[in-house]
Amino acid sequence: MYPPAAIQKLSSRSTYILPTGYGIFFAIVFYTMLMGSMNYSNSMGFMLTFLLAGMALVGMLYTYRNLTSLRLIAGHPKPVFAGDKVEFPVYLQTSNARPAFRIAGGPHRKDLHTVDVTGAGTCKLNIKILATRRGWLELDPIRVQTTFPLGWFRVWSWVALETKALVYPQPHGHLRLPPNAAAGIGRKQTQTSGNDDFSGVRRYQPSDPPAHIAWKALAKGHEVLTKQFSEQSGEELWLDWNSLPGLDTEQRLSQLCLWVLNLHQQGRLYGLRLPGVEIKPNVGEQQRKACLEALALYR
Repeated sequence: MYPPAAIQKLSSRSTYILPTGYGIFFAIVFYTMLMGSMNYSNSMGFMLTFLLAGMALVGMLYTYRNLTSLRLIAGHPKPVFAGDKVEFPVYLQTSNARPAFRIAGGPHRKDLHTVDVTGAGTCKLNIKILATRRGWLELDPIRVQTTFPLGWFRVWSWVALETKALVYPQPHGHLRLPPNAAAGIGRKQTQTSGNDDFSGVRRYQPSDPPAHIAWKALAKGHEVLTKQFSEQSGEELWLDWNSLPGLDTEQRLSQLCLWVLNLHQQGRLYGLRLPGVEIKPNVGEQQRKACLEALALYR
């Protein structure tokens, strides 16, 4: 097997070939035809027998070349929650600009996905792995194989791609926010996307709701802007590790994860305190990602 790397090019060094079930059946038929031709000195039988043997040899060569021309590139998987499946994108290319057909790949022989690779293009193969626990999930070596064109031979190789996915804790819990979670630093005037007094515009951010986009300015040819409103924001909410006594580590992380998702959906201002980690209160997608990453990597 090749050493782990983000890009792997297959070659004959770690590629194997064996006949399939159809190949073994063909070998039996070939042997029977050869013995019959020798027994009856049938020249037509000899011609047909050696014609099939030539087809088998050419097919074996094409099957082998169909796989060894591949190059595999590891993509960047998206984070998921524990209990969900991670999709590891693997991009397939051919190094000799020739198409490669019926390329199957997956972590197990019984769980393979088949794709065709065009000669000048790139094909995407999604490897799905169940994430059973939080933290970093590395992609195990995957099996890549093909039986094209005749199906009489199977060529395969094991490839270790250097890629990993972040797995968040499973959002689960039944507790409400404790009273001390709202012990912030008081109320303050902030620029938000609320529905109070209009205070101006700013550049559009991907997390801004479509209802607050300055559509009139966009229709006049200006850049995409977002309306701002001034309102009295609520108190800063602190999600504190110490506010969950009686729960073990994973239960606390799952409950905190659920609170983070709920507060993000509500657009609340919140921060996170873990032993040795403190994320200051904020809002938006970046705050959500920072808190979930801290929960996923907590030791």
